[in-house]
Amino acid sequence: MKKFILTLITALALSIGAVAQTWPPTDMNGNGSEANPYQIETHQHLKALSDYVSAANGIATTGVHYKLMNNIDLSSYANWTPIGDFNAMNRSFYGIFDGNGKTVSNLRSSNTVANGMSGLFGIILSGAVIKNLAVVNVQVESDFSAGGLLTDNRGTIQNCFTSGTVRSEGSFSAAGGISATLNGGTIENCYSTCDVEGPLYVGGITGLLGTGGTIKYCYATGNVKGNECVGGIVGGVMGGTLINCVAANNSVVALDATTWIGRVIGYTLGTNTISHNYALNTMMYQANGSPVTPVNDLNGKDGQSRDVIELKNSIFYSILSNWNGDAWDIANPNGIWKICNNENMLPFLRWQGILCDGEVGIETITNYELRITVFPNPTSGQLRITSYELQIEDIQIYDVMGKKILTSHVSQQSPETKFPSNSLERWQPQADGVVLNISHLPNGIYFLQIKTAQGLVNKKVIKN
Repeated sequence: MKKFILTLITALALSIGAVAQTWPPTDMNGNGSEANPYQIETHQHLKALSDYVSAANGIATTGVHYKLMNNIDLSSYANWTPIGDFNAMNRSFYGIFDGNGKTVSNLRSSNTVANGMSGLFGIILSGAVIKNLAVVNVQVESDFSAGGLLTDNRGTIQNCFTSGTVRSEGSFSAAGGISATLNGGTIENCYSTCDVEGPLYVGGITGLLGTGGTIKYCYATGNVKGNECVGGIVGGVMGGTLINCVAANNSVVALDATTWIGRVIGYTLGTNTISHNYALNTMMYQANGSPVTPVNDLNGKDGQSRDVIELKNSIFYSILSNWNGDAWDIANPNGIWKICNNENMLPFLRWQGILCDGEVGIETITNYELRITVFPNPTSGQLRITSYELQIEDIQIYDVMGKKILTSHVSQQSPETKFPSNSLERWQPQADGVVLNISHLPNGIYFLQIKTAQGLVNKKVIKN
């Protein structure tokens, strides 16, 4: 009897807690309409949304608009509870979440509960939208299914990208760089650099693409590894559509001696639409430790081979005959995608704001970019940035994925101007510019966005 009473009290307490969970937080702006969305400005705001949906208020998010106003660092959460944390209608997300070109970083999410979720979001249902969002440096693990952005997508994901690692475990599970599973939903104009691993249904974008689901205009570059049903874009397709995608993965590896592996798709079942997909011709493609010979088929599970030079040039994406229907929206200066030809990089989302070498920012400075020099370039550490006519005010450094590494105001008044104390860089003002030490940065390509009194100038730098 006492045990029954204790159980009843616990259930009532949980019920009261769910009812008591309110929205919005008192310091949040907006009213949830399309014209005035709820403005998520802090990690506490994001956590409040997670708590609200987890407290069985998911249906109340239907048609509600949310907008991310700042970059959010989730490193203070040892195990993030996804927004829509459980496979139940009242604990799923139905709203419209606009990432607004912002980044959520350092997500750690682990799930050990059957029907539980992992990722920034857990499960989104029909009508829900997540768009214009970067989720970087994720570590997502699950005893069941795992995705870099979310676990189960039944809504729409648009214009997003992810980076980090994703791992699933268990006899029946799925893992993907964007979502673990896609059932009746859509992923379009997205990419992932996540390394993905799991026993079954493992893909660079989605683990399992189910009935009515669609993936289009996406690419993946991460290493994909699993036992069976392993693919560079999708682990398995069962009644779905996969068109106009590129598997640019470094490796696709099956640990078992299986034929359920593909450069693009690992396994297919039922009636599917698979068309105009490509794969990097230098991809390491193995099963049970032995190389697999790909079948070069534009509409098959291995896709059609392309070399890295083609995949890093706008011409490939702009030729209409390369694609099913429209070409990638990359030639349009106001389109979704952008690429910097001859700069050793794949396409990126235009909202990332990456400027190609020699481009000038929003404030146009005709021919002034020629009056700023950066040398030596390539460099192993020190850069001298000189300008004989423009006063440099600050410099921002971006990596090739569009992530801002740091920014600093350059004072011309102090002889020893430095970055903030949490940075390793030191600026040394000169009469005609500054000297920057980037020796601590990993080797690779970086972009300097140099602000002057006259406007913005962009320069590419190679660190070796």
